[in-house]
Amino acid sequence: RRRGLTLKQRGQTLKQRDVASASSSAATGSLSGLKLKQRVGELQGVQTWRHPKSELEQYPTPPDIAAHMLLAADAEDGLEDALVADLGCGGGVLGIGVVDFAGCGVVHMVGGAAALAGATGLGPRTGRFEAGKVNPMPGHNASLVVLGTFILWFGWYGFNPGSTLGITASGYAFVAAKTATTTTLSAASGAVTNLIIALRLSGAEHVYDLEETCNGALAGLVGITSACSVVDPWASLLIGAIAAFAYQGGRVLLLRLKIDDVVNAAPVHLFAGMWGLLAPAFFASPQNMANAYGVAKSTMLRGIFYGGNAKMLGMQL
Repeated sequence: RRRGLTLKQRGQTLKQRDVASASSSAATGSLSGLKLKQRVGELQGVQTWRHPKSELEQYPTPPDIAAHMLLAADAEDGLEDALVADLGCGGGVLGIGVVDFAGCGVVHMVGGAAALAGATGLGPRTGRFEAGKVNPMPGHNASLVVLGTFILWFGWYGFNPGSTLGITASGYAFVAAKTATTTTLSAASGAVTNLIIALRLSGAEHVYDLEETCNGALAGLVGITSACSVVDPWASLLIGAIAAFAYQGGRVLLLRLKIDDVVNAAPVHLFAGMWGLLAPAFFASPQNMANAYGVAKSTMLRGIFYGGNAKMLGMQL
């Protein structure tokens, strides 16, 4: 016991001596003010690393940058602003960068490209392409196809409206509600449109393809992911319908190239995602741009159908 007390006292003495040494060094100007605060705070058990942005920029170590990205993501600026500021983008191209509200490009297009690479590398299933023909290999459980589709559809309401990064701040609830509405309408439009397209392509009468209907819903969800916060409900219906055509175009192209994408992941995510990333350049309204991104209505950052110019289209491309 006496030995333990002695060691504890010795440790406290060394700690006090280090604090005094750090303070003395500051008086002589041998340490910068910021590093002194950090050193004294560490010795005294006080966390002082949440310092102003100006001080962070003086010492831009990777942990500081990562910490600032998280700390600056308050209800007013959002995580995107913090990321843009730290990457030195100066507010992004034309002040906001690419309009991709919930990750149509960085999530779905990238995932679809990876799926395409995987399907190409693995090669087709045995018997899929024979004698110049494409042999159909339908799924074995339609119930699981529908269940998986509705699980994804439900998850999209966290994916798209959740990308507001807030719900209580002024205007955030309105943006989230608008996003949920456009997400629902685009998915429904994609499902119905793809059902009709698949029926026409099959050549059969009164034979409706459930799997293609589900993939149409997913294509509509992917297609609206970029523009969900900046378009009106009527536009989301068109976006979902066009996404179904983009999906079908990708599906037919892969079959002609003899690439066997078992669940059509690349047509859903890559091809519909490419269309989705372009959609804001056509359908973004000035009011929704102002609500979601704080863009002044007087600017030309709006869709072509609302009088916008080609700058936004070029940015999305």
